[in-house]
Amino acid sequence: MRAGFDLSRECPSFTMTFVIRFRRHRALLARHPSCKTGDPIPKGWRNIEMNRKIVAAALVLGIQPIVGFAAASPAFADCPANTFCLYESHSYRDGEYRFAPTTSCRNLPAGINNDANAMRNYRSHRVKMWDLPGCGGSLTYTANAFSYDSNFGNNNFSNKASSMKRI
Repeated sequence: MRAGFDLSRECPSFTMTFVIRFRRHRALLARHPSCKTGDPIPKGWRNIEMNRKIVAAALVLGIQPIVGFAAASPAFADCPANTFCLYESHSYRDGEYRFAPTTSCRNLPAGINNDANAMRNYRSHRVKMWDLPGCGGSLTYTANAFSYDSNFGNNNFSNKASSMKRI
């Protein structure tokens, strides 16, 4: 309620919530038994409908960019085309590491070595990862061309990747 506006003085049994719900305030005031017919609409009530429209428009305009952004990006960062990406956490969260693997073995850098939990392969060939440096070890993971995996845990390869190459 606006400061300096006494609702009980204008119309004692008329509640603010009742007025907010209807657009034709003058007709309601005229028909209400506790108000004199033809009483003017109090100044504070005239702005209620306009304020509601302004708030509704601001909410719609303010929410659209947030919802649009969330729907457009399933992860914090998306792996670009023709790139192989590894992520520190499942569901493509935390750090993203981008690679363009060749047929030569490549050891993973310190930030992602034994710390990868998800991948996206936007390349036209498969990429194989090993649990030991130098493409060694018996535990491996093969990412098919144009594939993704949001959780290495389902393949028992969480926090194990140490090296990779294109196959």
